[in-house]
Amino acid sequence: MFHFACKFMCDDISLMLLLGFNVEKVQYKNVMFTVWDVGGQEKLRPLWRHYFNNTDGLIYVVDSLDRERIGKAKAKFHVCRLSVRAAYR
Repeated sequence: MFHFACKFMCDDISLMLLLGFNVEKVQYKNVMFTVWDVGGQEKLRPLWRHYFNNTDGLIYVVDSLDRERIGKAKAKFHVCRLSVRAAYR
């Protein structure tokens, strides 16, 4: 299980790790958040752009214990960010 906990909430949300995408709706007071866990598998990355439409924020999580992959993750994020920006201009 992947455990996601919001600091501002009383309840924790648990998401099962699966291949593909997971989604949960979280409400805090009168604000509804949609949390997407889109995974980082290489074959799924081209699909990321479809999930950015009408997005107000992004949390990009990288395994910081795998120091060799941090640079690669940064580069992939930058490419993804530029492609999304170009698609929605």
